[in-house]
Amino acid sequence: MSSHPSRLGVNIGLFLGVSATAWTAVVSIACVPWFLNLLGIESYGLIGFFATLQVAIGLLDLGLGATINREVARSAVLDNLESARRLLSSLEFVYAAVALLILVGITAAAPLIADKWLRYSTLDRDDIHLAIQLMGVVAALRWPISLYLGTLVGLQRMQVSYRITATMATIGNVGAVLVLLYIERTIWAYFVWQATASLLYLLWGRRSAWRELGERTGTRFDSTLLRGVLVQSVMMSGVAVSGLILTQLDKFMVSSSTTLSDFGRYSLAVIMTSGLSVIIIPTFNLIYPRLSTLVATGDTVEQIRFYRLGTRLFLSCLFPVALSAFFYAGDVLTLWTGDRALARDTAPIAGLLCLGVALNGMMHFPYAMQLATGRTRLPLLINCALIVIVIPLTFVLVRHYGALGGALAVLCLNAIYVVIGVTATHIYLLPGLQKRWLLHDVAPTLIVAAATVTGGNYLASLANLDHLARLAVGTVCSVVATTVLFFLYRDVRSVVKYVWSTSSMKFRRRGSS
Repeated sequence: MSSHPSRLGVNIGLFLGVSATAWTAVVSIACVPWFLNLLGIESYGLIGFFATLQVAIGLLDLGLGATINREVARSAVLDNLESARRLLSSLEFVYAAVALLILVGITAAAPLIADKWLRYSTLDRDDIHLAIQLMGVVAALRWPISLYLGTLVGLQRMQVSYRITATMATIGNVGAVLVLLYIERTIWAYFVWQATASLLYLLWGRRSAWRELGERTGTRFDSTLLRGVLVQSVMMSGVAVSGLILTQLDKFMVSSSTTLSDFGRYSLAVIMTSGLSVIIIPTFNLIYPRLSTLVATGDTVEQIRFYRLGTRLFLSCLFPVALSAFFYAGDVLTLWTGDRALARDTAPIAGLLCLGVALNGMMHFPYAMQLATGRTRLPLLINCALIVIVIPLTFVLVRHYGALGGALAVLCLNAIYVVIGVTATHIYLLPGLQKRWLLHDVAPTLIVAAATVTGGNYLASLANLDHLARLAVGTVCSVVATTVLFFLYRDVRSVVKYVWSTSSMKFRRRGSS
């Protein structure tokens, strides 16, 4: 059995994805202090509410986004892109209808949301109404974008998807700062700009998806094909709906149970933890279509090899960074916002969220395997069990501890998810692999990362360092832990060497041309 890295699908595409996602995260995070200074914490709470609302709107997806990703990947493997073209053309009609529904629904609900849901004190009621109505416009324009990005990811054109996403994140965030600085310093001006950027995002994504897939031929709407896909997506929709309930429950409860200022702090903590998406999102965008391809070809041996190697590589990067974010959350927030009081109040929330995100990231390979095999009943049952447990838990924690309770709920949710999800995946899909996966792939990464980062934090505390020096120590410890783990695993080391040599050759060729 060949262990060549290219056969495992681990290539330069993943690292390009990390770079693009890193740029997106850096731009988004860098603009937050500007929004806080220009708009205030209450207005930033509205921005956080919109982010939560937009994710919750994903409930209307009915699993179609994941379905087109999988179907396009299968069509590419079977060399039948005509079927994928007909599917995309048909789904465009569905997504356009839903976008109209989103626009009308949010616009009509604006007074109810402003008066009954949000708790504000300094903002003008009319400005909030207008901002919420503009949220409907932005959400409607962004809604179909997932269809086109899903098509690009299914075709394994991740670089194109990343380029679009990174560029539009820059335009959306930096452009909003410029609008607030030089045109109008109001929350509704922020959303006017987001609507403009979202329209450009939609047009660019649609054009790129069709260019990569090839121009459509024949009918634009295939009801027979669409019915078949809708039947397949019914179970997937249950997974998507239950997953969104789990991931957004804390935010909705915090937004309805605390002041808009407190929710602004919670949103700030969420944005900080989103930096971990630099590692998580590109990895999932790579592993899901790759596992779908391996399942479609029936290559069980390569499935297991890719699953184990990917886990080692992924967690070797994720765990050190997540643990550093937990220990140094206050230092990051102080340097980021320049507000010690805000950092002090937000740091405990951000630290707990980082641990929760790390546990959730650990489940990405088992979850991708569940989806790739088409066994969507399994993640649906897991999510339903989690909902039964987590809804009352989150309610109690938020009522007693406010925003901090929301973060505690996220940590508890993901801890339970790991226990249930890992066990179920390996019993039903990968029998006999659970013990090896936990002891040889997961445990060493966690032990090395925890020992290195915790030791560094202890020494930094003894030395009584300032914020910048503490962050330097945390960064060094993360790099050291990841390096040790890369050398600990022979197969991971071979992949790193392969990617490094490939990248070096490309740069040398560019330099000589």
